[in-house]
Amino acid sequence: MSLNNGTARQGHKLLGLPETAFAGFPPAEMQLAGELAAIRAELAALREALQPPRSIIITGPEVERVLVAMKGSK
Repeated sequence: MSLNNGTARQGHKLLGLPETAFAGFPPAEMQLAGELAAIRAELAALREALQPPRSIIITGPEVERVLVAMKGSK
C-alpha cells in the first residue's frame, strides 16, 4: 500500500528542496567525475605495479645453469 496518497515523488519537490545539490555536497555529475578520476588513478597504479621487472636477479641453482648456458653459447 502506498503512503504517498497517489502523488509521485519528482526530484525533491515533495520535500520542498531545490533540484540542485544538497548543501555541502557537489552535484551528482561532479561526484561521478571525481569517482571516475579516482578509479582511473587506481587503474594506472595497478597497471604500473603489474609491469614486469626491468632486471632479474638470479640466485641459487639458477646461477649455475645460466653460467653454463652463457659459456656454451660463446
